[in-house]
Amino acid sequence: MTACAPPGAPAPSPSPTVRIESSPPPKYVPEPARHEGGTVTVGDWQLPGALLPVGTQTASATAVEQTIFSPLIGVDSQLAYYGDLARDVPSLDNGEVKLTGSGMDVAYTLREGLRWSDGQPVTPDDIAFTWSVQKQSAGYDQITGIDRSGSTATIHFKAIYPAFPLLFSAVLPAHRLASIDPAKLASNSFWNKPDVASGPFQVLEAPGSRWTLQRNPHYPDGRAGTPLGHAAHLDRLVFRGYDTKDAELADLKAGDLQVGLDLNERDLDLVSRFSGVRLKLVPSLSYEQLALNHDDPLFKTDPALAAALAGGLDRHSVTGGVLHGRAPLADGPISPLQSWIAQGPAWQTDPAAARQALDADGWSIGSDGIRAKAGRRLTLVISTAGGNPLRDAEAAALAAALHGLGAEARVQEVPNQQLFGSYASRGLLERGTYQLALWSWVLPPDPDALFDIYASTRVPSAGGSGQNYDRCRDPEIDAALAEGRSTLDAQKRGQAYSRFLAAYRGARCEVPLFQRLDVAVTANGLHNVAPNPAATGNTWNAVDWWV
Repeated sequence: MTACAPPGAPAPSPSPTVRIESSPPPKYVPEPARHEGGTVTVGDWQLPGALLPVGTQTASATAVEQTIFSPLIGVDSQLAYYGDLARDVPSLDNGEVKLTGSGMDVAYTLREGLRWSDGQPVTPDDIAFTWSVQKQSAGYDQITGIDRSGSTATIHFKAIYPAFPLLFSAVLPAHRLASIDPAKLASNSFWNKPDVASGPFQVLEAPGSRWTLQRNPHYPDGRAGTPLGHAAHLDRLVFRGYDTKDAELADLKAGDLQVGLDLNERDLDLVSRFSGVRLKLVPSLSYEQLALNHDDPLFKTDPALAAALAGGLDRHSVTGGVLHGRAPLADGPISPLQSWIAQGPAWQTDPAAARQALDADGWSIGSDGIRAKAGRRLTLVISTAGGNPLRDAEAAALAAALHGLGAEARVQEVPNQQLFGSYASRGLLERGTYQLALWSWVLPPDPDALFDIYASTRVPSAGGSGQNYDRCRDPEIDAALAEGRSTLDAQKRGQAYSRFLAAYRGARCEVPLFQRLDVAVTANGLHNVAPNPAATGNTWNAVDWWV
């Protein structure tokens, strides 16, 4: 393909400041720093008030945490794994992964001489502690125990778990946190201003509206000779939060920010006209979708209605109308960047066939264009997080598309924490108290994460941790996902996930809308920002940034 745009997406209007990278991004080769020191300010309009790098996290929290807490294994901008705290990536080939009957053992050996920012050594005790605080989380619940010997932690899995490199994306300091009551750890004041770090930066000042970080002098300890093994070039890294996207864009235009985060396809027209900034666009592993709650009483009693709406919804009203063709249509949750998985046929949309199916299901068109069945008017509610202009425009376009099928749709904007809240806090998605919902999934490079989202056994419950918010239960999806996580053979896994995509398109659990772009906006004087398609985010290599 050319370097002009992601697959299926025409390029934006030409601008001397716009640079659209190829897909996948080019191999990252850092530009040698010609200056040490200085401060870079990163803007984000959803800055977290506290950090807790375990469990489900927002992208804004990950951007900060990535610079403070190091992973065992990192993911670079080409979606390749590399050893971070671990000296290398365990595999069958290097003998650090061993099959044990129905399970497997993975041996992580830490780099010699690693230290936390307070000078204490990083040890396998930190790995074991990190597991202990998230045993119920997806992936970690596959671990039965951890043995420690010297600088090696051997992790025992009860079953084959191919996505093991994505676990321990942030290792926590046992010497600082192990004495805290586990029941109170998540609410401990440590997360408001972490005072121990393993990443290239450590916290100097915490919110109000910004996180101010300074160089961690112990970060290079034990990392000599590794690609990211030097001290940060910057003295300070400041994350500044904004109440609105417009306020962030205003400061970016004025030159008060050197990096803009959480910008999207709808911002491109404006940002591309800013002077003094570079704009890089790369495809991401994130995709936008409209979820149908299959346990909603209306859909549960009338599955033909859900299937007709999902199969007939005009997605081009979003990608073509709202986004002006800048982002490619999504055909499912597996990105074309994951080229080892054959995508198969595209998601088919047929509004005419959907209208016929609704007629056959007894939903008759009224004089006002809205359908009714057995005296019930076809009214639907689309729930989405408020305060996001892109989502507002998407929801309006989807409501209009549903009207074209004969449904009256109302948009319900709710606070972010209400939509994504926990089961205990009565989050709409966790509790299933919605009909239709609009959000993005930000997926890791390994598709095993799809098990937690689509398997029938992963519907959220009071004592569970699944993320099957659609409440969609399909035996073919279950079989393909189970097969995909039952082997380490890449070819067999690719075939299994191709079958998953076919079953996903048949089940109509949700409506995939478009593949999100990673919109990276940086000041001209800032070097080595390398957009990362993964959930790792664009601060993954902040140690290399220099001005």
